[in-house]
Amino acid sequence: MSDTAKRKPRSRANGEGTVYALPNGRHQAQAVVGWNGTKHVYKRRTFDTVKEARVWLVEVKAALTNGLCVPDDKRTVDSWLTDWLSTLPGKVSAGTVGAYEARARNYIKPHLGGISLRKLTPRRVSTWLADLSSAGLSPSTCQGAYSTLRRALTIAQQEGLLSRNVAAITDGPRTDGRTARWTTPDEVTALLRATRPPSQARRGRPPKSERLAVAVSILAGTGVRRGELLGLKWDDLELEADRPTVTIRRQVVRRPQAGLVLDETKTGKTRTLPLPAFVVDALRDHRRVQAAERLAVGPLWIDNDLVIATEDGQPVDPRNLSKALERLAKRAGIAHVNPHALRHGAVSLLLVQGVSLEIASEIAGHSSIRVTKDVYGHLLTEHLSVAADAFDRAFRPAAGDR
Repeated sequence: MSDTAKRKPRSRANGEGTVYALPNGRHQAQAVVGWNGTKHVYKRRTFDTVKEARVWLVEVKAALTNGLCVPDDKRTVDSWLTDWLSTLPGKVSAGTVGAYEARARNYIKPHLGGISLRKLTPRRVSTWLADLSSAGLSPSTCQGAYSTLRRALTIAQQEGLLSRNVAAITDGPRTDGRTARWTTPDEVTALLRATRPPSQARRGRPPKSERLAVAVSILAGTGVRRGELLGLKWDDLELEADRPTVTIRRQVVRRPQAGLVLDETKTGKTRTLPLPAFVVDALRDHRRVQAAERLAVGPLWIDNDLVIATEDGQPVDPRNLSKALERLAKRAGIAHVNPHALRHGAVSLLLVQGVSLEIASEIAGHSSIRVTKDVYGHLLTEHLSVAADAFDRAFRPAAGDR
């Protein structure tokens, strides 16, 4: 038997391949991408030129060598967004899923959906952001769409579908330079006074005003979100402890077909916060008022154990709370007050008083300290001068001795 007859077929390594000329003048690249136990598994692509085919073979080999997925130009931004969104339920709150879906549907897919995921470029992302801005969308809307795309591409990169995240290396949307509105301690005091009209000064607050008073106190004293405030239950409170606390476990959200529902927090996490004395006093007063209100309603009361509820114990619609605060602010002579302004005021006050960014982030319930820095970083910048003054006071006497 000759040496040629004894020779065994050469085993092909993953990524190795061949380019064939087709009768129509195009070229087909064939690469080995695996082994199914009995034979090689191939991936084939057709190109106009030999050069394109060979470049693809190099990319396939590099991807397999690095444990990445085989390059697939047929996967579009649209199809990837659909696949990614389908994995989110259970990982993030339903509200976050809904926001991602709306942004993908309204702002990303119509502009970028038909582009191959691998062929999306930083320049195309920049053009897309400029188009959104030119269409009259607000900076916050553009930022939300950009953040959603960036998150989706991050996961694609983690799964080996992309070698880089083009959104992450693209400048984000321009802001309008405005900082978020937040309330000052004087404004909070004015709001609380406005919950007790002069005609009610001796008789105490009526139930609706009492709900507003405790809502303002909790928002201003803890920095919780609007939905988290409305999702609080009495069982979440430790008012009689040496250090009273509240545990944030849920939020009230409105679903398109389900109406008002109790859902997990925005980040899917719980957190326990200390309660200032003025908030504890407001809660105790509110509990007495709610108990009397419950007796007046009788069997019509629906016991959800909610701290802030309607006249019959039902959850309060977040939009109604915002409208009530707007009316209250107008009565107090203050402009543009909403639950988020009170939340911003609480977190800003913490930072101004010297509380660390890490603690403020934890109290605010942000997903990461980066979020806190992005929103409140201007306060830190403003206080850099305080640090400089401290150094000056400490070392100027010694420097003067030179």
